[in-house]
Amino acid sequence: MSDKLISIGLPTNNGAKKIRRAIDTLLAQTYKNLELIISDNASTDETGKICAEYAARAVRVSCVRQKENIGPIANFKFVAQAAKGDYFMWAADDDWWDSRFVEMLVGVLETNPRHGIAMSSYRLVYPDGEVKADVIYSGDLDVRNDSYYRVYKKMMLGAPVLMFIYGMYRKSFLDKLISLSQ
Repeated sequence: MSDKLISIGLPTNNGAKKIRRAIDTLLAQTYKNLELIISDNASTDETGKICAEYAARAVRVSCVRQKENIGPIANFKFVAQAAKGDYFMWAADDDWWDSRFVEMLVGVLETNPRHGIAMSSYRLVYPDGEVKADVIYSGDLDVRNDSYYRVYKKMMLGAPVLMFIYGMYRKSFLDKLISLSQ
């Protein structure tokens, strides 16, 4: 298995009620060579305090508190541009991950050097724990052999490939995507 540094960017705003679970599951990954970059987008709740606690306890966690709200897109870009790893993934403050998520996606990218991103199937769960849906990337949702246009078309038609934003990117690939958006 690779020992490359994995960067995880966690942009957040007023996520105090849910962020502890998200951070705990990210830090519990079986793949240990990772950094967690949290950008608190000028939260007005306890988010900043919670993030600072984690940063004080774990050397692989850094937390930046934005002085004013920079908006969600700029906050997503901020954590991506601060990343030092060979691979990068965004994380949402209300999600949680299987402990093997990072390890599995790194393995896919290491095995497939031409791929710029890897994503797994996932489960949507209501706050009370009830399962809303299982999204399995097979059949028509299997995009491994699709052209970029076909993936884009699926996204525009509302297919759940939109969640690929939370997949694992080669940092060099993501940097190109970000530079194209500016």
